[in-house]
Amino acid sequence: MTEPSRNLGRRFLVSGLQLGLANWLTYAVNFAIQIALARILGPESFGLYAFVLAINEFVNIIGAFSFGLGLIQDREESQSRYDTALILYALIALVGLVISAGVAVFLLDLRGPTAAWFLLVMAGSRFFLFATQVPQARLERDLRYGVVSAATAISGVVPNLFALGLAVLGVGPWALVIRDFLTPLLQMVIVWVWSGYRFRGEWSREAVERLMPFARKMFMAQGLMILLNRVDRVAVGVFFGNVATGLYDRARFLAEAGYLISRPISQLSFNLYARTQDDRARLGRGYHLLNYFMARVMLTGSATLLVFPEETVRLILGDEWIEAAPILRWLALYGGLFPVFMNVRLLFFGTGDVNKTVRANLIQLSIFVPGVIAAGFWGGPTGMAASLLVSMLVALAVSRRWVAAYVDPGGESMRTALGCLAAVAVGFLAADLAGWLDPLPWMLLPFLPPIGYLALLGLIEGRGLLRELRYFRALLGGS
Repeated sequence: MTEPSRNLGRRFLVSGLQLGLANWLTYAVNFAIQIALARILGPESFGLYAFVLAINEFVNIIGAFSFGLGLIQDREESQSRYDTALILYALIALVGLVISAGVAVFLLDLRGPTAAWFLLVMAGSRFFLFATQVPQARLERDLRYGVVSAATAISGVVPNLFALGLAVLGVGPWALVIRDFLTPLLQMVIVWVWSGYRFRGEWSREAVERLMPFARKMFMAQGLMILLNRVDRVAVGVFFGNVATGLYDRARFLAEAGYLISRPISQLSFNLYARTQDDRARLGRGYHLLNYFMARVMLTGSATLLVFPEETVRLILGDEWIEAAPILRWLALYGGLFPVFMNVRLLFFGTGDVNKTVRANLIQLSIFVPGVIAAGFWGGPTGMAASLLVSMLVALAVSRRWVAAYVDPGGESMRTALGCLAAVAVGFLAADLAGWLDPLPWMLLPFLPPIGYLALLGLIEGRGLLRELRYFRALLGGS
């Protein structure tokens, strides 16, 4: 038995509810603030910030060793491993600061002194970000997700409110940079106080040898993921300037809203897969259950973005951002399936087989980077969005074939959900072309495809959905 408690499923479900409810409330508040910031600042200011942030994320590749995840994934824990991981993080943050200072010199000529200072401030916040990882890993190992969710909520909402106030006062994109500095600082303070972890300086060569094999694999996997997340934004900034970068960045933000909603579940699922990695039956049940609900819920948003991207942009961001609509349509299916792809990656991480994620990311990059370069010359930002979608679909298809090495391949089919999405999208697009939707207020249109998708899915899969919900109810009851 990999876990002493007989009620492992119940413990993870309760922890998931604690983590999810707090994070979803935080996300709802922050989403509203982000929309307000976008409306106040506009594409030009957001584009400058997004361009520098993408460069900073490239420097963040040095932190892709993910010692915190290594502490969670390890079957054992000790003070020396926690302390050694923290020292390693501090050294990496120092290296990152030196690299950022060098890049800032070039950024000074490319985008001016404001962009250079943005990068230096972001580099300073990296120390707080890395210092948070070790005490948070301890909290997660102890399944203290109530504390983790509270820390996330406080450190997420307070700096965003502060940024909104600064934006109203007219400080421009500095509001976003200051927020990004305060967020990890506040979270670091909270998790250090509540985790009970105290640094004692117990450096251990044995701890390094224990952490590094997993960390080296994670460096490749996470580093490639950072490239996938940011290379297109940098390319848009280089080829097309600040306004286009702002439009593309906010389009990806809206498309990836589902992934942000699912992050509490993803955070928990890695811990679950690590705990059950030696029990194929429990591992498979957890993986299939998460994928079943994740795919069906996330494709709900895809229905809106596929059919009515322009109305969605007008409703959320305003008319100033309307040029983001074609980009958003290309990212609709990407946004729905990206959380599923991340769940597959976490299965590989949790079982310690990071090499499969590395291979999947390399496949994705081999398609994505050439597509981004070609789009820079011919296809524009919409071409980059199309390249992102195609590369992710190929990597997802390959990754799902590898899943059979860990869990039974049956029980996770997404064909029904994708079929419902296709039917609803075609139906509403045809109705729109025929003019049948013209009498309706435009603000109502984005809500119609999700309703149609959920109704069709419930009609086809109603019994299966009820069966899985009863399983959750049984877990909460302890049976």
